[in-house]
Amino acid sequence: MPIRLVAQKPTFNTYRIRVVTKEGDRFRGPMDDIDNSYLYLRDERIPLARIRKVVIRSNTNKPMLITGAIVGALAIGYLANQSLRTNQTRSPIAHGLTVTFAAAGGAAVGLLLGSAASRINRKVIRPVNQGSPETSLVRQLEPFTLRYQEDILNRLPKIIQ
Repeated sequence: MPIRLVAQKPTFNTYRIRVVTKEGDRFRGPMDDIDNSYLYLRDERIPLARIRKVVIRSNTNKPMLITGAIVGALAIGYLANQSLRTNQTRSPIAHGLTVTFAAAGGAAVGLLLGSAASRINRKVIRPVNQGSPETSLVRQLEPFTLRYQEDILNRLPKIIQ
């Protein structure tokens, strides 16, 4: 029986997309597939000729949240520690509690800032008005489809022990 050894479990990125049509209709959800004439979102089939723009956001914003929380906790904790060192009248327990609560507050602020930064990270794709805009949309949007990413994962070499 072959055993597959990998350092990390291969996963694919998931993206939330918002499609705005020329008529003003809006559709949201994960993009399942795209072909030469339609974009498939869950149960919707949207003709490529009707698309005005597509906004793509990644669902994986966890690294930005974690980084924001860590940086916020370290920065505010350090500043609280430095400001409290000048006041030698406090007890060590009060000093430790103050720095701990300041670091927790800094982590919360960093988490909020990381969340805001992850929302800014988006990509807007519009069809090119030259030649065939449908072909341009297919080329730009195909890497974000679930089918494309599953195909990439299936092409990974199988490691057998």
